Amino acid sequence: MIMVFVFNDKKARALGYSAQTCYEAVNRLFARYGIYPASQGVYEAPDNQNTFTAFGVAQRLPFDNDWFLKVIDSWTSFEDGCWGDCLAVHYKYAKINGR
Repeated sequence: MIMVFVFNDKKARALGYSAQTCYEAVNRLFARYGIYPASQGVYEAPDNQNTFTAFGVAQRLPFDNDWFLKVIDSWTSFEDGCWGDCLAVHYKYAKINGR
């Protein structure tokens, strides 16, 4: 499984952050599950329960961090041989759930 985050430094700085501080927040989340970035914003881990849990918890980032959607440019995942757009999925389910 792979999950890739691309933060916009200009947008982050407008909110008093930097893209680097955004990456560090995501790094801390994944580190709790023993997953560390392969490169900036790229998290790759074997398909197992720990990875599934970490990637599932990552789906909460937009809800738990008010800055997330304001500074993310791209958020994708790769599973079962297919790339997926995590932002599109987030917006789809947020709309369904009235958020």
